[in-house]
Amino acid sequence: LRPNGLLAGLLIGLLGVGSLMLPQTQRLEHDFGLNWLFTWRGERPASPHVLVAAMDRESSDALGYRNIPRKWERKTHAELVSSLTSKQTAAIGFDVLFAEARDPAQDQQLADAIRQSGNTVLFENLFTTNHQGYRTERTEPPIDIFKQAAADVAPFALPKVPAKVHQAWLFKSGAGEQPTMPMVMLHVYMRPRLPEFLDLLRAALNDISQTKPAWLNIDEISSQPSQQASLLRSLFFTHPKLENTAIQHTESITDPDVRQDLLTWIYALTRGDSIILNLYGPARSIKTEPIHQLLQPHTPEVTGKAVFVGFSEILQPEQKDGFYTSFTGEDGVDISGVELMATTFSNLLQREAIEPVPGWLRIAMVFGAGLILTLVFFATGAVGTLIAAVLLGTGWVALALWLFSNLQLWIPLTSVLLIQLPVALLLSLLWHYHRTRRSKTKLRHKLSRFVPDELIDHLDQSDDKIKGKTIPAVCMITDMESYTPLGEQHSAEQLGELLSEYFRELQPAITQHGGHV
Repeated sequence: LRPNGLLAGLLIGLLGVGSLMLPQTQRLEHDFGLNWLFTWRGERPASPHVLVAAMDRESSDALGYRNIPRKWERKTHAELVSSLTSKQTAAIGFDVLFAEARDPAQDQQLADAIRQSGNTVLFENLFTTNHQGYRTERTEPPIDIFKQAAADVAPFALPKVPAKVHQAWLFKSGAGEQPTMPMVMLHVYMRPRLPEFLDLLRAALNDISQTKPAWLNIDEISSQPSQQASLLRSLFFTHPKLENTAIQHTESITDPDVRQDLLTWIYALTRGDSIILNLYGPARSIKTEPIHQLLQPHTPEVTGKAVFVGFSEILQPEQKDGFYTSFTGEDGVDISGVELMATTFSNLLQREAIEPVPGWLRIAMVFGAGLILTLVFFATGAVGTLIAAVLLGTGWVALALWLFSNLQLWIPLTSVLLIQLPVALLLSLLWHYHRTRRSKTKLRHKLSRFVPDELIDHLDQSDDKIKGKTIPAVCMITDMESYTPLGEQHSAEQLGELLSEYFRELQPAITQHGGHV
């Protein structure tokens, strides 16, 4: 190891670690690093158990409505819920706010359909208020006739356009840790497994705790999905070892479907307040059916699926609530809110949300990358350094893409590729240049003792093949009288001084006439 390279590598490693703490780098990592990874990875399939029921122009035309979905008659929604219920849909979620009363007969028809389904979750609006400098989040639920009929109500918050959407809330901390629509929908979807899940948690708690909450029983736990989600999440929060213990207990479950469902439930409750969305592709990447098709006698298969109802268009001019993502193309078509809601649900169901590598590992990887880059650059020549930069940069991208595509792990890109690699490359090239210049200076100094400066300059400016030329010249060979006896009588140092004196006398006369010694 070159001491200079090792010191520079340590500095470049620390530079990368420091950059991880900067808000600007974190923003770059989200806006560019994550975007690159999605672009390089491409599209991937969503869960086949998720369906979007689209309120779009096609359905508006087929049903005789103007293309203003929020003004659709509520009897249409009632017919949709009844149709989905008759086909044994597992859960129905509306990304539509029923905030005002309309035709009483149609409102009652919709409320009856929702109540009969027993598995419909309605959207409630989440908004921020500012009172005397204090920001609070409040919810606007649907009107009582629908709220009381629904299995539950829940919000779903997303950033305002034009922010690029990468993240989705599972529990909204500003609204009292309230579970959001995808989490509530998951609990409705998983409801048949609730007794087995509670049994699993009780068995796991027996291994790690002396006490169990009284509500951890199918007869005691709340029937409201949002309250179930909050209670179960608090259980994992107060017992940090419960997650691994419960996962170990699932190994004894023989039914693979049951085991996978329980693992999904554990996964969802231990993700924290939010997840980084594992986007599946552009608009309509999740299986989408226009609502008018779902109202037909022979509808697409919906049995056992989670159906999300909301605005969803495939043409940009018709979009009502598009959100900018890594898959927004040149056509400007964004992903709708209901598709992002379904994406979040599918991420939980398939346990495939994007996970940043843990903080300590991220620091170790960035520091190690900076150290290795610099050591390799310093160990190779200038040309080799450029080749190594391309190879190592490509290798880091390949590693990041493989982890992202196969393990849903997200490692830093911008800190390594945009900060550490260019700085390490520049330092190493400067060091190679300085080292080369220093070597040439030392060589010139040594040669100047034996070769004229003009000849050294000529050699320095020539390429590898030195070309000769014919000129009229005289080659004079001189000798010192009695040099052999002198050599026998004097030491090497004395002979050196004698020769130097000889050349001092001889050289001026020769160089004065354009000659060289």
